[in-house]
Amino acid sequence: MNTQRCFVRYLLAPAVAAVALPIRSHADISLFDYAFQQDGVVETAPAALPAGSVFDLAAGLGKVQMTFAGDGPHSALFFVDHELSESVNTFFNEVGFASGTPPPAGLSWEIDEPGYTVGDIYDNFLADSLDNTVGIDSAEDVSMALGWSFLLVAGDTATVEFNLGTTPPAGFFLRHLDPESGEAVYFSTSLTIHSQSGPVPEGSTAIAGLVSLGLVLARYRLRSPRC
Repeated sequence: MNTQRCFVRYLLAPAVAAVALPIRSHADISLFDYAFQQDGVVETAPAALPAGSVFDLAAGLGKVQMTFAGDGPHSALFFVDHELSESVNTFFNEVGFASGTPPPAGLSWEIDEPGYTVGDIYDNFLADSLDNTVGIDSAEDVSMALGWSFLLVAGDTATVEFNLGTTPPAGFFLRHLDPESGEAVYFSTSLTIHSQSGPVPEGSTAIAGLVSLGLVLARYRLRSPRC
């Protein structure tokens, strides 16, 4: 992480808040940081996204696609740190929610402060151990991650998609919200196993049901800034 950007982000943010402008009607969504992991290989910004992805790196919206082959265990994870209306009301007034019912097996997820002060999401992303919780219980800097773990048999392939947009998808999703401006980013994912007899949806966050989980777990363990 760029040290100068971290300094500006955390030491000058109160001054930005003091001169905040009225809420704007047009979108102000940007992607501050991202990272992805495919079968244990971690790539961090500004690494190119996998082939087949259709993704706006400036706004952090679109589809990230990963493909897999070979029998045995596989993993796919995607971490994102968006800023919503940052120039209007800073980046630390935001909240995160998980909604819907996740697949019964294979999917992991987490919402937390990105690791500059109290959050452990980035460490968990690196270790492929997302903890399936919302790790902040009040307005903060928010980041999100989703991951899959699955097995393939000989001859099968798999496709994992991570989707980020500004409207709620069907089924299970993560939501990053700026409650002052109303801007939000919705994060969902799907896994499809392609067997020799045709594609079989192994699991997906696009499952019926939009019951808010309301999971909130406070963590106040101080740590060294990730930058």
